[in-house]
Amino acid sequence: MVYVMSDIHGCSEKYRAMLENIAFAADDTLYVLGDVLDRGPDGFKILLDMAARPNVIGLLGNHELLAAAVLPSLLRTMRQGEEQPLSETEQEQIQEWLQNGGKTSILQFLQFREEEMETVYAYLPSLSPYEEITVLGRQFVLTHAGQDRFSAARPLKE
Repeated sequence: MVYVMSDIHGCSEKYRAMLENIAFAADDTLYVLGDVLDRGPDGFKILLDMAARPNVIGLLGNHELLAAAVLPSLLRTMRQGEEQPLSETEQEQIQEWLQNGGKTSILQFLQFREEEMETVYAYLPSLSPYEEITVLGRQFVLTHAGQDRFSAARPLKE
């Protein structure tokens, strides 16, 4: 079975309840259409769960895009021996994330063990802005909210 959901926004209890309610199995596929992060307390916890499941395909939402822009500088400032101040651009990116509900995600991320931080950091670039799928002979294009924010000039992967 193929399932699609979106805009979980850190609500891990609802995410897990949904998986249980549909009896999500190894031969099922779940597409999560972005905005896993922010507002609720457990967005990164959900991303860790998604990263551990090969049959859960995450797509990039605007909140993950904000996190992907900020996490490199956040990790850099946390590592010992790297005392580089944040650039003006990095400060603006953090401010934008905070203005869009990122405070809860940042606080959760800062409580993670280094291994969990690295897993999330490695998983974010794997999120695609869209997926083309065929279900029961019908073709679908899945995306969070259109393609305009994901131009070739602003790719997530470098």
